[in-house]
Amino acid sequence: MASQNKHVLHTIQHLVGDITINQRKDIHHAVVRMAATNTYYMAIHSIDLSCNIANAMQLAPLKELDVEDLTSYYYACIAACLVNKGYSCLNNHITLLRSCDESDDSINLALRVTASVLIMCQSSFNNDYFLDN
Repeated sequence: MASQNKHVLHTIQHLVGDITINQRKDIHHAVVRMAATNTYYMAIHSIDLSCNIANAMQLAPLKELDVEDLTSYYYACIAACLVNKGYSCLNNHITLLRSCDESDDSINLALRVTASVLIMCQSSFNNDYFLDN
């Protein structure tokens, strides 16, 4: 979802199969929140402002969102961080995954899968741009 590429999203949905409405909501929350926080924190860390940045985006606490599966939510967050190039948030989400007893091998696999999705997005763009024009 974070890639905003409908062709790739349909391909992934075909490969993964149906997901529940709660899983869709959890992914939606992760992707939307990362769209805001990745952009904001990447900017704020590169400039010098004298203001309080704690919860600067005034996002609702995670517990208020009724996230069904925190582990999956954090995996969606790291995927969105990679897509958004929001690397300043990435380590925090990896730490949260480790606190959910996720192994470094599993986290590495998620990073590789996300990189593969980005390859699919680039390939889709290239096909649309070079082959359809």
